[in-house]
Formats: sequence, structure tokens, C-alpha cells
Amino acid sequence: MSPKHRSTAAAAAITTSIKASTIPAMGSTSWDQWACDHPLHKAIHGQGNAALTEQRVNQLVSWICQGLPRFQRLRICSEQWGVSSRRYDTIHAMAVKRMREQFDAQRADFVAEKLGQLEDIYRRAYECGQLSAAVGALKMALRVAGADTPS
Repeated sequence: MSPKHRSTAAAAAITTSIKASTIPAMGSTSWDQWACDHPLHKAIHGQGNAALTEQRVNQLVSWICQGLPRFQRLRICSEQWGVSSRRYDTIHAMAVKRMREQFDAQRADFVAEKLGQLEDIYRRAYECGQLSAAVGALKMALRVAGADTPS
């Protein structure tokens, strides 16, 4: 399935969860159901707080990882959370910052895993007499480690 079809399918699944675009009167018979369908909406929480913002950032990170385009994320946030495009941009910046921090924190572990895999490939290729493959694995390990350019 192509990335375009995946993001369209994810958007369709999220869009179907949006039941209504109007907010029912608080205390009405439909309020409880609407509140369950829109747990992060500002009509339920009033003034935002750090915990609510944290939940929204986590949800937005999830939608970004699913590949939803910006216009769909913005529409969903507007409908489900009742936030403006300006507030969306603030939450989006926080989500992107979190994703970068997570990637930076995991980068060292990722590089170590790949170097270990390349070392194993090098060893197996050398033992089998596949010297070209061994040299290729060695070159790739040097590139991953950042030691392939002369100083």
C-alpha cells in the first residue's frame, strides 16, 4: 500500500470518529455522548492546562507518524479540540520538538545496533571468502560511524 493510500485510510478512520461538528448544550441528553467522542475539546476542559496540552501533543505525534497531511490534522484538531489554527501551530511545534528529541536520544542506540549488524555481516562475509562483501560492510560501518572521511 502506498504512503498516500495509508494516510488516506488513516484519515478516513479518524474522520469517521468525528460524530458532530456542533457542540450540544451542556447538560442535554446528547452532551454526555458528545463529551465521550471529544475528550480533548476545550468546551469540556475550559482553559487548557499542561496535562491537556500534553495529551494533545501525544495525539498529534501519533497522527504525524500515521502520515496524515497537515490540512487533515488541522481540521480534526479544530473539530475535536475546538482550537484555532494558531493554537494548532503551537501544539504542532511542540510535537515536532518532541519527535526530534526522541530521535536524538535514540540515535546513539540506533547507530550502535547498525554497527553491530554490519560487524556481523563483515565477519560472515570474510569467513565465506566474500571479500568484496566484507569490504562493502566495512566501508558502510565506517560511514555510519562517521570515520569514512579523511581529516
